[in-house]
Amino acid sequence: MAEAYQPALRTTTVFILMFGVGSVLIDLGRPIGCSMHPICSFYFSFTVGRLQHHDVPHGEFHLPLSRLDSGYCSAQGSGGRREWFYRILSFGYTGAEAQHRRLDKAIGAMSILVIPVMITVHTVVSFVFAMTIQPLWHSAIFGPYFVVGAIFSGVASVIVVMAILRKAYHLESYIKPIHFNNIGIFLMAMTLLWFYFTFAENITIVYGNEPVHMAIFWSKISGKFAPLFWLHFTMCFVIPLPILAIRKYRTIRGTVIASISIVLGMWLERFVIIVPTLTRQRLPVEQAFYIPTWVEWSILAGCISLFMLLYTLFTKVFPIVPIWEIREGREKAVAAVSERIKSYLPEQDTLDK
Repeated sequence: MAEAYQPALRTTTVFILMFGVGSVLIDLGRPIGCSMHPICSFYFSFTVGRLQHHDVPHGEFHLPLSRLDSGYCSAQGSGGRREWFYRILSFGYTGAEAQHRRLDKAIGAMSILVIPVMITVHTVVSFVFAMTIQPLWHSAIFGPYFVVGAIFSGVASVIVVMAILRKAYHLESYIKPIHFNNIGIFLMAMTLLWFYFTFAENITIVYGNEPVHMAIFWSKISGKFAPLFWLHFTMCFVIPLPILAIRKYRTIRGTVIASISIVLGMWLERFVIIVPTLTRQRLPVEQAFYIPTWVEWSILAGCISLFMLLYTLFTKVFPIVPIWEIREGREKAVAAVSERIKSYLPEQDTLDK
């Protein structure tokens, strides 16, 4: 079924690289001053380590893919004034069978490697919360919960980016409704998985019935954070699930609406996870209510704008749809799918008996 997701692969990889690097660096703040301060040195080392182990493997995964397309653009003379640039990035790739086999093995190995890297990185990020003794954070479920949340919001973001690129660059012949349908099915499965973890987390809190935990729990369910909590639940589950579960609504427009709802809902989820706990301390002091300042909104807007700029510049230089996979798909995919289907079925002589 890999051929059903080929046009989305480059979009996914570039999205992870651009937004992963940008968000981590912005979250780091002032790295020089932070690294010199003994209290912040651990956080600095942790964040740099996260950047290294998250984005370097994804960059290494993208390198063989860009080498293939760069070699194709250079060989076809379709690079124009940038042909010298593509020649350098192709690293001497000419399309020889031996080269192609080696690159296939490298891509297969990196495809396997990025899976444990992704799981490890988002689990470690959850440890920033779970390793504290703050109410509702000190939980063993935070590791898989953050991994599922990352995949959930990441897939939704990729669908939105795919729809924008399809419209802006007129890629209707490459990114088709069937691709949105297939990814929409996977997103529906992630929606149900996200609901399972959310339900498991909250039912465990209720069953434990510890006063300090229940105070924050009720502030989210029926207190001052209730509007944000129920809005985020509606946007992450109530809105997208019917759209993605019903085939006639799982169109390009339907999956994009569901994805936008999920992206906004997952941003609210982070707010609901962090702010209620930090505004209700164990000390008997007056409880505060957090409202983001214009500086914080500006950082968020700047982060999104920087990502959009970098992504747009990338699409101006590299083909956003992997050329070599489309060509290979035309040449080999039909035969490969036919052989795979035959392997599922009983032999003809068995049916004749």
